[in-house]
Amino acid sequence: MKATSTPLTFACQTPEGLLGTMLALPCGFAPNAPPWGGGMKHVTGAFCPDNGRIYFVGGDYGGQPWVSSYRQETWSLDVAERMANPRNPNAGWRLEYPYAGFGGNSVQPKHPDYVGWQWDAMLHRFWMIPGVMDITTDNPPNETPARASDANFVHDEVMWFDPFAPPPRRWSRAGVDAGIAYTDSWFSWLDPVKRTISRIGLGPKMQVLDIATSPPSWRVPVNLPDNSRGRKPSIWKDYVAIDLSGRCVYTIDPIDALFIRIDMDSGAFSERAPPPGPLETPRAANHTHIVFNSRHRVVEYLNLNDGRLYVYQPSENRWRVAAVDAPNGRKLQARMAVYDPVNDWSMWAGGVDVPNPDLLFYRHRRP
Repeated sequence: MKATSTPLTFACQTPEGLLGTMLALPCGFAPNAPPWGGGMKHVTGAFCPDNGRIYFVGGDYGGQPWVSSYRQETWSLDVAERMANPRNPNAGWRLEYPYAGFGGNSVQPKHPDYVGWQWDAMLHRFWMIPGVMDITTDNPPNETPARASDANFVHDEVMWFDPFAPPPRRWSRAGVDAGIAYTDSWFSWLDPVKRTISRIGLGPKMQVLDIATSPPSWRVPVNLPDNSRGRKPSIWKDYVAIDLSGRCVYTIDPIDALFIRIDMDSGAFSERAPPPGPLETPRAANHTHIVFNSRHRVVEYLNLNDGRLYVYQPSENRWRVAAVDAPNGRKLQARMAVYDPVNDWSMWAGGVDVPNPDLLFYRHRRP
């Protein structure tokens, strides 16, 4: 699908009175930017405070022969540079690690789909936590279709990514496997106080990785508590919004339509105001795209089913409508979300059934 020729912007004004600004900037084009305009899902992004760039790993989007779904390259975006060059769709993008790797002694994740991906401010590197790592029969040289590691392509292991190392050495093994109860899980979160990474997997179970040890070590998984409907929360492959200063994590249970807060100190689960808008049935997994806006201390949620962007204010336990359509004249949609706290933009991108040719950026303003 052809990208829009010019950037678009509008002020978000709804009957509830919440103001914000949304931009639509054209997606870039390979080989200088990820070709998301033709369709994308399951990519995971995380912000690096050391250089102000957002780094993206895994997911599904198109490409040349043998460059298929479960993407192996790593991209980064400088949002400020992209904003400064709104008519250049490749502005701000940088290929950090190529799909086919560098050969030799280099390593990289083998076909990551949706995986945990978080910055560690102590180690100054990212953690990649499986997650779903798949296979394909159409591979670059030296990669096999086996569900096992090859010399340069690592399957089902926790890995590190150092954006400041020489390119062939940016990916490295963390020295621990994927643990258990991880199949079909997605997001995880790093607790910088306890030095742990937590992940919810099938069961559903919570599994914690101790990252203060060398090598890191997995704890025994524990079952999640029942929710108010008398069932286990269905949150093993859904987005989480991480509030580090508030010591909590937010997520949406798409089966029982519950908005859940997880206390990072006690581990307690509590239910907040129900998520707004319709949820898909029987399961809207992968579609609960939420981010925590740390500057304004709100949760932002793009509901794919009604095409609205909602904002949750924790101090009021209240949701408000922030935007009801996209500035490119299309239904508001995305399959990836990430927040840039330095430039104060949340970024939304992707689409499958109806590809989104633009990157959407939203800047929140208090009502």
